[in-house]
Amino acid sequence: MDLFFHRQITSLVRTVTTLQPVAWASVPRWVAQPLNFSSATTSGLELEVKGRATELMPVLLADAKTLNLRASINFYRSRVAALPGPDNRLDGQQPWSTTLGFDNRFVSLPLNVGGSMSLNPPYDTQLTLDQLQRRSRTRTLDLFGQWIFRPGLSMRLAASSGVQPFGPPNGQTATLLANGDFTRIDRQTKPHLYDNFWLPSALLEKAAVAIGEERWMKLEHGGVALERPISDHRPVILELDLSPA
Repeated sequence: MDLFFHRQITSLVRTVTTLQPVAWASVPRWVAQPLNFSSATTSGLELEVKGRATELMPVLLADAKTLNLRASINFYRSRVAALPGPDNRLDGQQPWSTTLGFDNRFVSLPLNVGGSMSLNPPYDTQLTLDQLQRRSRTRTLDLFGQWIFRPGLSMRLAASSGVQPFGPPNGQTATLLANGDFTRIDRQTKPHLYDNFWLPSALLEKAAVAIGEERWMKLEHGGVALERPISDHRPVILELDLSPA
C-alpha cells in the first residue's frame, strides 16, 4: 500500500520570542508567544507492505506458514515560506522513517510471538530566524510473547528498548539560539518488561497487580482505556478483558 499527499498550510503557528514592552516592567522584556507565523507546504510518500511470509518471500521462507511480516518506509518534505532553507521544515516532521515487524503463531504450542523495530534519522528544524532545533536519531524495539491458557485467559509478556513507557522514544532535543544560548532535553530509559494478564470478566473482582517496582492498571471496556500509575520505576501492566469469555 502506498499513499502520497500534498498539503498547503496557511497561518502556521510558531512560538516566537521578541523584545517588547510589558505592563509589569519599566523596560522591555523578552516574551515568547504563539503567533500566526507563515504559510507552508508539506508533502510525503508512505509505503507499506504486509502479508504472509510464504507470499512475500516464498524462496527464503517457504515453510513459515504461520509467520506474518510487515514493513513500512515514509518520506516527508515541508517548507515554511518565511524561513530560509534547507531546514525550514515543519516542527516534528522527520525527513524519513521506517518500521519492520513480524508476528508468528506456533502450531504445536498455544503461543504467539512478535516484534517491531522503528528508526528515525537525526534532523534539524529552523523554528525562527534565530532559533534552530536539533533532534537526535531514535531507535525503538518492541518484542512480545503471549501464552494462551484457554479462550478468555492468557498471559502476555512484552519487552521494549529505546522508548519510555507510554511516552516518546529515547533521544535528545536541543534548541539553539543565535546568541549562543541553548536548551537541551535528554530522554533515556532502560529496557522494560511488561506483564499482561487477560482474564475473563468473571474474575474481575479477584484480579490484582502482583509484580513489579512500578505498577500500572489498564482497564478496557467499550473502546475506552484507563491507565493508573501505582508506584515508580518499572511498569508492569495488568490488562483485563471485559468482553464475555
